[in-house]
Order: sequence, then C-alpha cells, then structure tokens
Amino acid sequence: MPPRSGDAEGALARSTRLEPLWELFRAYGGLRVVSAAAAQLGLAAEPNLPLPLRGLPADARRRLVTVLEDLELDATA
Repeated sequence: MPPRSGDAEGALARSTRLEPLWELFRAYGGLRVVSAAAAQLGLAAEPNLPLPLRGLPADARRRLVTVLEDLELDATA
C-alpha cells in the first residue's frame, strides 16, 4: 500500500468537492449510483445490475449526468 500523505485538509477539500455525488450515494445507494455512472461513462453496458436490483430512476439519472459533467469526471481520468 502506498504511504499516506497525511494531507487531511486536502482530503477534506476533495471530499467536499464530491458532495453532490455523495448526496446521490446517500439517497440511492452506492451500488446503484456507481452502476449508472459506469454506464454513463461507457465503462459498462446496460443493464449492468443483477435482478432484482433496479437502476436509478430517470430523475436521479439526469442528476447524476449533471453531477458527472459538473465535476468533469470522465472515463479517461
């Protein structure tokens, strides 16, 4: 495991920047959000969750797309 930098302030700043994503995690569960994000970024086909799990509702999916764009997250990063 790589050494930790001990930059708690930097870690907190990064986590704060990702708060819109954490909000989606809290509301819909990390698995559903990551599944939708992977599909949106072209990293996984859809559907990619096993039954009986369901993907994000349409309104949450639209929010996720906005969050990914606002955070400038893409599959090449």
